[in-house]
Amino acid sequence: MNSCEGHEPRVAERITATLTRKRRPGFWRIGKKKAREIGHHLTDWSSEAVFLVALHLKPERFTTAEIDAGVGAFLIHASYHVASAAALYGFPVTDIVDVTMLPRNEPGKARGRKRERKPEAG
Repeated sequence: MNSCEGHEPRVAERITATLTRKRRPGFWRIGKKKAREIGHHLTDWSSEAVFLVALHLKPERFTTAEIDAGVGAFLIHASYHVASAAALYGFPVTDIVDVTMLPRNEPGKARGRKRERKPEAG
């Protein structure tokens, strides 16, 4: 059990309550359904968040295999939740480094890192 386990519903409820309250100037009020979805997307990956915080605090305590597994779990699980929460909140989800997002014309096909083309043998 990680230190966040069991707290997700309380955190999600707090996020929902905060996002549905009257907003201050420059911000917008979010409907309850959308706020609940944002709360879910920001809490569903708490075990991955706990791992990353622990890694930041004590990197020497983790083996290479644990770091590889933890980073992979975070990237697979949390990245889409964070992008979904941002989109629901009204922020544009863009590929600022041009390597990670899925191309719109090829759903399900990730681009990955750009590679230089090797010259053909002559």
